[in-house]
Order: sequence, then C-alpha cells, then structure tokens
Amino acid sequence: VNDILYVRSNYIDEFTMIIYNRWGQEVFKTSSLGQGWDGKFNNQDLSPDAYAYYILVKCTDGEEYTKRGNISLLR
Repeated sequence: VNDILYVRSNYIDEFTMIIYNRWGQEVFKTSSLGQGWDGKFNNQDLSPDAYAYYILVKCTDGEEYTKRGNISLLR
C-alpha cells in the first residue's frame, strides 16, 4: 500500500524532498510531486533502517515551510 513515499498536496507551488542515510549521504532527491522514493539508491534496495528526510515547500499563497525528521524503511 505504501511502497513509495510521496508528498501530496493541491497547494504546493514548489518543493524539494531529500532523503539521507544515517551517515549523511544523500540517497534520494526530487523537486517533482509525481516522483516518490521507493527505498532504493542507485537502483539497489537499501537496508531496513531509519532515514532522515528534509522537505522544503513553497505554497501557492507564497508561504514557505520546512519539515525534517526520520522515516523507517521496512522490508
């Protein structure tokens, strides 16, 4: 059901989502709402672990938000 991590909203004008592994290596980056993270890096399945995310959003009303946290990858 949730094999791909997407950011979804009708009010986002621009956004960037970055996923990092525990050593700070960038394993995924997108600026497209239609592109989500499938738990892979260089077409290789990543191991189950906690990964950090950073999301920067600019809404249609001009407001900007940032969100960061952790996401658990389960297989």
